[in-house]
Amino acid sequence: MSDNYEYIRLREGLAIYKQKQSKNFYVYLKTEDSDFRRSLRTDDKEEATTLAYSYYFSYTKNLTPEIFEQSKSSVSKICDALIEKFTKHIEQTKNKKSQQAAHAAILEKEIKPSFSKLKVKQLDVQEMRKVIDTANSKTKLANYRKCFKHIFDYAVENRLMKSFEVPDIPSTDVKKSDSRASFSDELLLKIKDSFPSFIDAANGRKALTRQYRLILREMCSFMLLTGVRPGEEILSLNFSTLERISKNDSYAYSIKIDGGKTKNHEKGLRRISICSDAFSILQKLARDIHCIDDVGFNDLKKNNIYAFRPSDNSKKPDFSKIFEQFVEHSKIDSIYTLYSFRHTYITNKLLNKTDIYLLAKHCGTSVAMIEQYYDKLETTLRATELVSFTHLVKIDMSKS
Repeated sequence: MSDNYEYIRLREGLAIYKQKQSKNFYVYLKTEDSDFRRSLRTDDKEEATTLAYSYYFSYTKNLTPEIFEQSKSSVSKICDALIEKFTKHIEQTKNKKSQQAAHAAILEKEIKPSFSKLKVKQLDVQEMRKVIDTANSKTKLANYRKCFKHIFDYAVENRLMKSFEVPDIPSTDVKKSDSRASFSDELLLKIKDSFPSFIDAANGRKALTRQYRLILREMCSFMLLTGVRPGEEILSLNFSTLERISKNDSYAYSIKIDGGKTKNHEKGLRRISICSDAFSILQKLARDIHCIDDVGFNDLKKNNIYAFRPSDNSKKPDFSKIFEQFVEHSKIDSIYTLYSFRHTYITNKLLNKTDIYLLAKHCGTSVAMIEQYYDKLETTLRATELVSFTHLVKIDMSKS
């Protein structure tokens, strides 16, 4: 016994002690990560001994591990740290659809609840499979695996485990999910016919609501003609990045992609070719939304304005939600999304036997991804061997 405190060793790594100025006993327990100390709230030596052993067995038998949850090595604590880091990045970039946003959501809603009572060293292959094996798409699988990598990277960087202790992150065979639906000609005609009433239904609401719906109509036509992605990609199209090439008294146009998945593609040099009909849509937006009088190529290019954003060019509406409203209004199947216009573009190009490498390059994707479409469309692509069919109908949503 010291002059300053009373210390009673119960077994290796377990003791009770009472400081001179303290009324109650404390427990000392050596854990895998740190020393655990807590007041036992009793001055009775026998009761304190019993309580100390209850902590010991709770820890060693993993009966109530939440008691020791203040440990920085818990999966829950690591998830919290990563979520905080990703949230700050989202706030700084104002990009709620970034990979960081997707990973933060997975960490908070799926991984943290699944492993709240585990330490990072207990997160082995068998445990990870509880989440990994639920992946229903390759994108989801990649995000799950990336999240686990974030967890282990954090643990190593913060000396919560050694690099050689990090397990291999498992993978799984993802069952083929239903392909994104593409539109038939009949359905495109129905969509075209439904837009006027959808736009008129905005009368009496905020002026922006009507403007958003007008932009949505042109956006649908533009994606159908170009295959550009909805979201950040199409919202990045700026009149000032237009280019034009003349050949044999005709023109070809291109515009720069400066947002979305392929923002950093070839150091920001990704451009897409657009036909004269797609260019006409840009001119229509310039006139009707951005109040630009001179919309000839040379004049239009002088405007540093994002074509598919409202007149207040700083706003970036979520057109996916607005399209959901349109789906409900027009009573088309809810399997269709804005992405279906891009998928229809790819489908039509494959049907017309466009070179797959050229198509992948234009769409900012890989040949392997396009080949997945090809596999699903093989029967359709070879339809001429089975039946005869009519030519595809080109449909402009904005023309009555």
